[in-house]
Amino acid sequence: KYSPLSTSNFETFMVFGLMSDGSSSVGVDTNNTGWICGTGISKLDINNNWANTYFKTIDSNCANIRVTSIDITSKNHIGLGYWDPSGVLYYNGNSWVNFNSTNSSLNVTQGITCLAIDSSDYIWVGSQSHVGVQYYDGAQWNNLTILNSLNPNNVMAIVVDKYNHKWIGTDKGLVKYDGTSLVIY
Repeated sequence: KYSPLSTSNFETFMVFGLMSDGSSSVGVDTNNTGWICGTGISKLDINNNWANTYFKTIDSNCANIRVTSIDITSKNHIGLGYWDPSGVLYYNGNSWVNFNSTNSSLNVTQGITCLAIDSSDYIWVGSQSHVGVQYYDGAQWNNLTILNSLNPNNVMAIVVDKYNHKWIGTDKGLVKYDGTSLVIY
């Protein structure tokens, strides 16, 4: 953790308090709480106190999930992509919602590799499931079919910029999606 007040500028935390000894993604909310993803999720608050979040209370299938990606909005809404079983957990400010292929139209069989939330609170996910990019518009999951022309096998990264453009990293290259058209780099 970078700390401008520290003499060395960086603080190192040992894995004591983490749910797992590996971390696949990290996010920071507006309260400066760090969310560390691995097997489950751990939180580190501004006072360096650890708290672990277990998802068994949300869905018994999520007790020991491998969280692969996180995004946190300015409203502290949290999206988590997880691998096996594949799905998305979303915190809307009041409660956690679990999306997977058995309870929604999310079509992922080989795990969520990346996740981003845009300024409209749409959840964007990529996977290694040969389905490209899917997004949740608040009512249902949709495929970004315009991306199918690239035939991407693996979507590795999705980032949303300040203009609400989606930057999508695939095994076929980098793509920018502005809501109507693609620019391939």
